[in-house]
Amino acid sequence: MSAGLDAAARLQTLHTPAQQCEYLLRLGLQTPEQPSLRSASHRIPGCQTPLWIAVECRSGIVHWQADSGSALVRGVLALFHERYDGRTLEEIRCDPPDFLHHISGEILSPELRRNGLTACYRRIACLTTDKDIEQKNKK
Repeated sequence: MSAGLDAAARLQTLHTPAQQCEYLLRLGLQTPEQPSLRSASHRIPGCQTPLWIAVECRSGIVHWQADSGSALVRGVLALFHERYDGRTLEEIRCDPPDFLHHISGEILSPELRRNGLTACYRRIACLTTDKDIEQKNKK
């Protein structure tokens, strides 16, 4: 079973928004803040909740870090990290974050899903290629 399926499976076992919220907050509080990411160049635009992401590719493997001003969102980002860090772009592109649909709308607003978390996925998988990432990392 992949890490992504594990995340989705865990979310599916949490039947109430309160259980989901507690789980995501716990993950977010266990995830250290990344103040070094908090710059305009790493910011995901168009999201009310601040999100920052830095992506790099080493030997064909994508590594990334992310942060948010919200512990709840950091919890979701921890699930993203579990699912996508250390994988190839092809693997990431073939594995969209469907687990987001298992999180109650009472926990994640549609705007946060669309403008923030889906944008994080696109930044990792769709809007960047190995060459783009490697060129950016050389600067």
